[in-house]
Amino acid sequence: MAESALSSTKDGDLKMAQSKFVADLRRLAAAYKNWDAERQERGRWIDSTFEFGRKRRLVSAEETNKIWKSASLEEQSGFFAKFPLAVHILSGNLRGMSSSLQSDNWYLTKIYLSSIEFLRTDIVKMYEEEGHSRSEEMKADMENFEKYRGILMDKLATWRHPGYHSDTLNEWEKPQSLEGIPAEHSWWDEELKRGQFGEGKNEEEEEEWWNK
Repeated sequence: MAESALSSTKDGDLKMAQSKFVADLRRLAAAYKNWDAERQERGRWIDSTFEFGRKRRLVSAEETNKIWKSASLEEQSGFFAKFPLAVHILSGNLRGMSSSLQSDNWYLTKIYLSSIEFLRTDIVKMYEEEGHSRSEEMKADMENFEKYRGILMDKLATWRHPGYHSDTLNEWEKPQSLEGIPAEHSWWDEELKRGQFGEGKNEEEEEEWWNK
């Protein structure tokens, strides 16, 4: 594929991921204090945050900014109006969400990690660059994200020990791709070293990787 065509594809993918991220954010905010709806929308927003975050890293900062500026007024205003509430909902539920994770949620735990890290380091900057400042509540929520970053990484470290990890992982929880995942998301290092998800590895190689 020619470089220009590849760039155009990545731009188009980012636009779609951006629209879905904002739409899911607004749905989560609308579900506030409706426990059943919140639970469903939290999961949806975490997934779309992961996709939006990694796809933003696939294009230049200049192009990312251009794509955001070209978004509809409704999309932009929806983001600025509801981002603080969506962050607060997610932050307030991290304790329950993290405690429910088991070793077969290996991939889901890493998606949680990347999503809260994208929110904490990348996406919050989108909010601030338009003149919005973090409230005290948002500052506390971001600190909570950092706290649970450590808790989730400790879970992964525990599950790596023989006798703790599940014999089977939830394959349906794998992300579509790790393209665009930055180096600082070190919890994906093993998958990236193995060629994303280790396609083509046989069962003995998989077991050797787990137990190394």
